[in-house]
Amino acid sequence: MQNRDALSLARETRRHAEAFHDVVRRFEHEMPDHLDRFHQSLAALKATRATYLKSLQ
Repeated sequence: MQNRDALSLARETRRHAEAFHDVVRRFEHEMPDHLDRFHQSLAALKATRATYLKSLQ
């Protein structure tokens, strides 16, 4: 049962990674001058997530 759950999670992670890759490629194609801001936005999102998760503890 645990292996099936791990496999299912791995597949979901892969789907998310592929979708994220598509978003980055599209962003890079449509707005190449703004890619730095895209990475800054991701960093801010990660920081917000970390703060939120810490608040749950």
